[in-house]
Amino acid sequence: MLSKNRAEISLKRTFLKRFFWGTLITWLIVSLFSYTSTRHEIDELYDGEMAQISRVLLGIYSSQPLDHIAETQITSSPFEGGENYERKLAFQIWNKEGKLLVRSANAPVEPLAGKPGKFQTRKLLGRKVRTLSIKGPEGRLSVHVGQNIDIRRENAAEILELLVYALLLVFPVLLWLINKGLNQGTQSLNALSEKIAKRTENDLSPIKIDDVPLEIRGIVDALNTLMSKMSVELGRERQFISDASHELRTPLAGIKAHAQLALKDKSHEHTALIRIVEGVDRTTR
Repeated sequence: MLSKNRAEISLKRTFLKRFFWGTLITWLIVSLFSYTSTRHEIDELYDGEMAQISRVLLGIYSSQPLDHIAETQITSSPFEGGENYERKLAFQIWNKEGKLLVRSANAPVEPLAGKPGKFQTRKLLGRKVRTLSIKGPEGRLSVHVGQNIDIRRENAAEILELLVYALLLVFPVLLWLINKGLNQGTQSLNALSEKIAKRTENDLSPIKIDDVPLEIRGIVDALNTLMSKMSVELGRERQFISDASHELRTPLAGIKAHAQLALKDKSHEHTALIRIVEGVDRTTR
């Protein structure tokens, strides 16, 4: 049973199996690394945009009289927005006395951000929010900007989804191309097997390696070396048989001659029998 299982081992099937699992594991590692690095890059991109928006808002409102009070309406879920990414960004303008002057319609009335000048990830109204607060000249105004962090995770997930689709589309094609290449590569092995199978037991001439792939030339060279040794040994056996047959012909011919003499001439029968015994002894030696 063990020898049968060993005989059924296929190099092609083994290679394809290892290629499949190796590629899958490699892809999972690359995807995890890509997703992590993409999240980091997306966070940096959106943080940069938040900082830029904060400076623009500060520049706009610093030059205006802000003696009015901000409207008080708020949405039930300020950071909801569906596919509209703009609604996932909220802002507030506070004066130095801690009074809310202006806010976007989707911003809450409590402060969005904490410590000025630092990005923070906070939980507001049941949502994880990325916030930033910056102060204007002389601290007269401060701008708070907040963004639902889900948009960042959605973008990273979309990139990972594209990677999955790319693998699903490319991987079968890649397997087909590799399988086709392996089939073409094994054609030379099949041709070599046919050449060896068609040889007779007396054909020990070297196998030509002109059309043999480099990967199996070592095997062919070993076969040629083995056949060369067998050819030498067979030559020695033929020479030994020739010498032995030559050495046997002479005593056998003598034995036959003495036996014939004994049959023809009874007077020389005893002498002929002695010669026959001597010939048999010599042949035995």
